[in-house]
Amino acid sequence: MHEERGELAFVPEDLARMLEESLTTLKWALTTVPERFQTMPPPHAPGQLPRWSVALNLAHMAVYEDLLAGPVLADMAAGGDGSGVAPSGDEDWFEGGAQALSREPVAAIMARLDAARRGQIESVRRFSAAHFNTPTTPLWGGREGLLFPAGWVAAKTVQHTWEHGHTVMQAALFRDFLFPR
Repeated sequence: MHEERGELAFVPEDLARMLEESLTTLKWALTTVPERFQTMPPPHAPGQLPRWSVALNLAHMAVYEDLLAGPVLADMAAGGDGSGVAPSGDEDWFEGGAQALSREPVAAIMARLDAARRGQIESVRRFSAAHFNTPTTPLWGGREGLLFPAGWVAAKTVQHTWEHGHTVMQAALFRDFLFPR
């Protein structure tokens, strides 16, 4: 990413690399979480919402990328705006699928996430710089007329990996505090 005339400009090859690197980091973090803690949600304080397990965070990312970000990027690379392949940029419509996937073995969840991410990387590499930065999709807009470029969608996937990968890293680094024996 770089800035042009006060606006973000996304570089396809930079985002392809960041998508790869963020997945590699997530996979590494997962190897540091003992298997018995991968499906166990961390405790939460009274009055707080329950926290998600590592498996649910991974399943959420896998379904998000497989049903939303990946198809939207592929459609945008083919000249569409993504609105025909996903109902919205909101996450509520696929949460049931994420919940169901979270009950599968973590290896299966990661295989789905890996396949979805590979597809996004391939799509990102098909964009010209100009097309990657052209506001096209209304899916994450939330208000009439607000459009986002494919570069933003790809960068959102990187951000989403950090957001949910944070929990995976917490489970790895603070497991003795989160999951007392």
